[in-house]
Amino acid sequence: MPSDHPIFALSERMVDDAAQAFPTLATYLGIGGHDHRWDDFSPAGHDAARRLLERYRDEVAELPEADDEWDRLAVLVASSFVDEEIERYANDDHLRDLDSLASTAQDIRQVFDHMDTKSAEGWEAIATRLNDLPEAMAGYRASLEAGRLKGLAVAKRQVEKVIEQSRTHAGDESAFVALGTAARDADLPAELISSIDTGITASQAAYGEFADYLEAVYLPH
Repeated sequence: MPSDHPIFALSERMVDDAAQAFPTLATYLGIGGHDHRWDDFSPAGHDAARRLLERYRDEVAELPEADDEWDRLAVLVASSFVDEEIERYANDDHLRDLDSLASTAQDIRQVFDHMDTKSAEGWEAIATRLNDLPEAMAGYRASLEAGRLKGLAVAKRQVEKVIEQSRTHAGDESAFVALGTAARDADLPAELISSIDTGITASQAAYGEFADYLEAVYLPH
């Protein structure tokens, strides 16, 4: 018999709010309805995310005591998740989110590998995300810059590798170019193809500018 403990309704809300606050994560998790959007990667966006997590931490703490072992486990999972994420913010990890394998620098490009390319609606979401990528990258860069100004620059070898990756994303061998080829093979309307092409050009330029920033401003620190 399903449990009626309020942790389960709260957990459902947490997932919905997380998908709303972190659209990139929603795409990776296969949660629909957010593929056309980006997270707010700026310091202000991170502050809003931290406040959301703190609110949920308080709500989990106020839940009635769980008698069933599965209810207790659900409470533990929820509280562990929010505590871990809040700790990341307390440690300023969001201001030094840069490495060669698993940081926002990679997520912004790789999220397109997880998007729907089987329907026109999926390609429309891709086009929107491509065209809005420069704004997402600007917010991300603002957070890294806030970290740099606090003396939180990451290791030189990591920065150099991300510069190399970003130059690739900005160049002729970019996965963005391959995405444009796939769009043409999908027999899409000309207007949508044009929007995708415009977004690809903007995305490549954004990664090129990001590489310039890392090389000229961030790397010396």
